[in-house]
Amino acid sequence: MRSTQTLRGLLAGALALTLFQFPRAAAGGSSPTYTIPPRNFTGCQTANAGDPGSCNPSYQGRGGTFACTDRGPEASYVKDREAKIKALTDLIDTLDAEIAALDADMALLQVRIDQAESPGSTTDLATLRDLQKRYSEDGKSRHSLNVKDFNAMRDRAFLLNERDKTEYNHHEGCHCQYFCDTGSYQCPGEPPPPPAPNKPRIGIGGGQCR
Repeated sequence: MRSTQTLRGLLAGALALTLFQFPRAAAGGSSPTYTIPPRNFTGCQTANAGDPGSCNPSYQGRGGTFACTDRGPEASYVKDREAKIKALTDLIDTLDAEIAALDADMALLQVRIDQAESPGSTTDLATLRDLQKRYSEDGKSRHSLNVKDFNAMRDRAFLLNERDKTEYNHHEGCHCQYFCDTGSYQCPGEPPPPPAPNKPRIGIGGGQCR
């Protein structure tokens, strides 16, 4: 029985190799644009049979390309992804709690089975078979929960990467300015964010804050 920790490690390693490419802003004299993926993400399919952590995303509908001065679609996309990520996080927490409860129950059942099978035990055969049946049923339930947990973690990891990549391409393609003192961006057509109290105002188009 593979542990949840092993599945988490496998998933993290597989998704670390995944790159998500979205179109960049058009070059030349045209107005800058940004692109967002389809809003209705319906889950990951395994992209490589030998790599269960790989993700071939499934969507309904289509994405779109928008003028940088139109922040509505980007804001709606981020809100939708945050809601989906939170829902998946809540689901993972619930599944992890159910897995932990099954682990505890299986551990107790194993102790009782070992005692029943030990020399000199007075446990009757019917009781032993019932304990073994319950242990087997718990094992099947745990496997099913592990699959759901793994899929939810894979979907969440994909959405986190997709959201970060989409926001990065939006800020880069629209030439948004980053303000180090507030940790926020100013994009075309927007006023600069209010300065943070007692911090120097530093705006950069790229690079890192020092």
